[in-house]
Amino acid sequence: MKKLIKLIVLVLTLLTLTACNTGVKETANTEAPANTEGSAEGEQEIKIYLTRHGKTILNTSDLAQGWIDAPLTQPGIDVAESLGKGLSDIKFDAVYSSDSGRSIETAKIVLQHNGQPELFTNLIQDQRLREFCFGMYEGMSNTEMATLVAEKQNLTYDEWVANISVLGYVNNNRKFANDLAELDKAINTGNKTWPAEDYQTVTDRTRAAMDEIVATAQEKGETNILVVSHGMALAALLTDLNGADVEAGSGLKNASISLIIYKDGQYKVESVNDMSYVEAGAAIMNEEEEATASD
Repeated sequence: MKKLIKLIVLVLTLLTLTACNTGVKETANTEAPANTEGSAEGEQEIKIYLTRHGKTILNTSDLAQGWIDAPLTQPGIDVAESLGKGLSDIKFDAVYSSDSGRSIETAKIVLQHNGQPELFTNLIQDQRLREFCFGMYEGMSNTEMATLVAEKQNLTYDEWVANISVLGYVNNNRKFANDLAELDKAINTGNKTWPAEDYQTVTDRTRAAMDEIVATAQEKGETNILVVSHGMALAALLTDLNGADVEAGSGLKNASISLIIYKDGQYKVESVNDMSYVEAGAAIMNEEEEATASD
């Protein structure tokens, strides 16, 4: 009898172990496909072409242009046309811009000249892609605005300008925006206008916009995205994505391209302030004009 009981217990034990081992195998088989990072069949990379709008009347007049707006100048239109032509080999799946007119106008011109004018009808405007808001200082001379910030930092305007090369463009923007926000808070009482934004506020909103753009691209299978925004805002976003201050010289140039690649949950800043697309596009347009003139 005891031998029979031992035999039954042994059989039950073996059956239990077999069931447990089978369960482990089934769990491993269902979880493995969900983790495709680093595999040959991992998610397809998404390329995001960030560009700054073309030059505007306020840029030319050297007036502070954050949330206020102005149309493109003729040089601003020309550089956007050249950018579009230089991007003619790239088929964009989606296009985004800030809701500022200068960004929207730039996006339209770029798409007209890269051969995708129909994509403009699907342009997605996102106010999170706006430039920094300068509060009560909007429309003021850039020199006058910077002088006020310099005084807050116990510097002359000339000393402040010289200090940019020491701090670097992005670090200077960070300190400038934070100090201007404090200055604005003292005079912008009674909700006269939107408050000047500190650096982190802009970084947070532009990053939120970028994360949403990527999520939408993944959902729709989009691989090439065009985003038109603004100089300081883009530099802040690029720095956040890069994990360190990006090298932007004295600032992002109008119609420059900064390329971001997203894959397997990671952003990679591939290039910053690249004017080669504009240069290539201008060369193509010159050749086309010369060919037309010779006909």
